[in-house]
Amino acid sequence: MFSHKYRISSNNEYNFNTQNRHTNRRALNILHFSLFHKSLRNSYRFLNRILYPTPKSFLKVSKEPIQFFSEYADHSKKIITVLQDGYGKNNSYFGSVNGLIINKPQEPVISFLEIVKRHLRTGYSEIWSLIAERNRKSEQTLAEIENIIEEFKNTIKSKVDIDFILEEKPNLGINEMKNTYQESLFVEIFNEINNIKNNLPRNLESTLKSIRKLDGMNSNNYYILYFTYTTHYPDKIYEDYFAIGKKEDVEKLKEIITDLLKSNELNNKVKEYDDKIEYFKEISNDDIYKKIKEIYDSTIQDPLNLKGKCALCPPHSWIDGF
Repeated sequence: MFSHKYRISSNNEYNFNTQNRHTNRRALNILHFSLFHKSLRNSYRFLNRILYPTPKSFLKVSKEPIQFFSEYADHSKKIITVLQDGYGKNNSYFGSVNGLIINKPQEPVISFLEIVKRHLRTGYSEIWSLIAERNRKSEQTLAEIENIIEEFKNTIKSKVDIDFILEEKPNLGINEMKNTYQESLFVEIFNEINNIKNNLPRNLESTLKSIRKLDGMNSNNYYILYFTYTTHYPDKIYEDYFAIGKKEDVEKLKEIITDLLKSNELNNKVKEYDDKIEYFKEISNDDIYKKIKEIYDSTIQDPLNLKGKCALCPPHSWIDGF
C-alpha cells in the first residue's frame, strides 16, 4: 500500500488525499469503458493500477484517458444527433402519404449518416434489422398505393381529356378560348367520393368568370367548375375552381364528373386506397422511434453508453498498457 504521498521525482509530489475524489471518478469511468474490452479479472487489475499507480503507469493514465473520454464524448454526441435526425420521428426513411401525394422512402441527406449506420450495425444489430425491414415494407406498400392512385387518375383522364387538357397555369387571355383543368380535379373527385360515402355531399357548380384579353380592351367569358357546400364569395370561388372553359364544355364536364362519382370503377379504387392506407398505418414505427430515443437519452447521460464502432471512433490503445 502506498503512503499518502508518492514521490515521482524530487521536485514533483502528488497528494492522493487532496486528489482522491477526482482520481476515483476517473478510475470508475475508465473501468466502465474497460468492461466492454476486457474480462472482469483484467478490469479489476486495471482499477487497482489506477487507484494505486506506479510512477510509470500514473504518468500514462493522467493524460491519455482524459483526452480519450473528451474525444469520445464529442464523437458520441455527434453520432446520436445524426441518429435521431436520420431515423427518429419526422424522418423520411419510411416514407409517407398525404391524400393523393406519395412521399417515397428515401435516405436522409445528412453528414456522417454512414458512420451512424456503422454504429447501428455493430452495436445495435437488432434495431438496424428492424429499421431495414420496416423500410422495405413501407416502400412496397407505398408503391401499391401509388399504383392505385395512378389507376384512379387514368380512369378520370380517359373521360375528361376528350374536351379538356391538364394545365396548371393556362394563359386565358389569348383570343382563342381553351378548356383546361388542374391537378386538383383528381383530389376534388377523390374527396367527394368519400364525402358521399359519409353522407356529406357537396354541390357541383359552374359560374361565369371573365378574363381580360391581352389587348386589354376585351374579355373572354369563361365558366369555372367547383365543389361547394354553400354559396361562396366570388373571390373564394375563383380560388377553388378546378376546371375552366367554354360554357357548353364546362356543362358537359359537369355531367361527366357526376357520372364518375357514381361509377363502381372509381368507388372501388377509393376503397382499395382506403384499405391500403389502413395497412400502411398499421406499419407503426413507434417502437423504432422509442428505441432511438432511448439510445439518445442514455448517451447524453453518459457518452460511453454508445455501442458499436466506426472508423472515426477515437483510439484507446493506452488501455493495453495496464
